[in-house]
Amino acid sequence: MLAGLAVGASANVKYLTLICVPYFLVKRNYKAAFTAILAFLCFLLLPGIEVGYEKLGHYLASSVGGLRRLIATAPAPIHVFHVTWDRSISLTSSVFRVTQSAALPDSAAVILVLLLFGGIMTAIVSIGRRHGVSLFRPPQPKTECDPVTHIEWAVVIFFAVAFSPQSTARHMILLLLIYTVAIAIFLNHTATTSRILLGGALALVVAALSLPFSIIGLAHQRTNWRAFGGASWCVLILVLVTVWTGTRSIGDKGQNKMPDFRP
Repeated sequence: MLAGLAVGASANVKYLTLICVPYFLVKRNYKAAFTAILAFLCFLLLPGIEVGYEKLGHYLASSVGGLRRLIATAPAPIHVFHVTWDRSISLTSSVFRVTQSAALPDSAAVILVLLLFGGIMTAIVSIGRRHGVSLFRPPQPKTECDPVTHIEWAVVIFFAVAFSPQSTARHMILLLLIYTVAIAIFLNHTATTSRILLGGALALVVAALSLPFSIIGLAHQRTNWRAFGGASWCVLILVLVTVWTGTRSIGDKGQNKMPDFRP
């Protein structure tokens, strides 16, 4: 319930945290899902006590109009950048840029984004099953374990950042939560190959968010890298490596002796 409260309250600042509600439902954590929705509505209506509910209704209409402006080209009551905003480095923005450059309708971009989302989720679940670990399944009373939950939360955070219609480099600060899981697995894992893969993936993401440097005459390349959503693709590699090494560690040690990925 505390997790749901945090999700619902923070969703009034950034809607992205609502991605946790489907996760709660998949895990059959209905208390958290219900609390998140209730907290979101309570904090959404709370300012009406101060500003009045007529003005609050105007604010809510502006917010909905802004969300429509993200995808559609219709005018909005507030200024909101389109999903193809050149500073967004998300996978969603990169797909919309490609389809628009090919003169394809936005519906094609939506379909491609959904296919990409489904493909990544399928790959993540398949990696877990290969190592005998069930991801995004309702936990059993005797087999629920923290390491699996930590890996799942890292994946959820990735989806929230990488598939946002507007994710800039500064939003990548949220990757620190994924780094925490990856570094914990790195310290817990004894296999040299796994450590090399994790270390390389972490270094790749750091480089992707820093390079190419515009001060050495690579401003054009930096623009192309951002338009392609290069940093988000590198984060995808980090998440896939984290899932692979994490579930492999869990599978090797067995369900009766779970590794502790908490830092």
